[in-house]
Amino acid sequence: MATQPAENNLVSDVKSPFVESGSCSDEIVLMFDDRSELFVSQNFLSYASPVFEAMFQKGFKEIEERVVRLRGKDSEEMLELLKCLHPSILTPVDRTNALRLLALADEYQMSVIKERCEKVLFDWLQTERGAVSNSSGVSSSRRYQRAEVCLKILTLAIMVNHDSLLKAAKSVLSVCRL
Repeated sequence: MATQPAENNLVSDVKSPFVESGSCSDEIVLMFDDRSELFVSQNFLSYASPVFEAMFQKGFKEIEERVVRLRGKDSEEMLELLKCLHPSILTPVDRTNALRLLALADEYQMSVIKERCEKVLFDWLQTERGAVSNSSGVSSSRRYQRAEVCLKILTLAIMVNHDSLLKAAKSVLSVCRL
């Protein structure tokens, strides 16, 4: 009877962060409206977010139940946010996720992720400003796409009450020629 090498057994015993239960002794379950769950260390959440830290203070039901219900939140977006924070994963914040993550990072006061999102969005606006300035031969379809990006950033800036991001988005939109 053949046995697997020890290396393979070790790999199969490693739990996937956040999606499998049992990888930490202080595990908290994040439960979403669709009944999906993420499994996160209480200390990890407390360290990453003063909002979660306050939630876990004595007297709050979340600490006793070990379950935090995140009503109205998307489990995939929260997973992405957690992966951006986890030291062994560190998913980069970029154009593919910054728009989605900034509102969550703002709500949970996760300053590290919020700053990364802001940098990506400011850089994106700068790129769009440069592209708009040099867009004499660009199709109207592409100009609309650029304006759409700016409008999404503007909407998000209003939602999270971010004045400098709002001003930057307005500035780029003001030079868009649609």
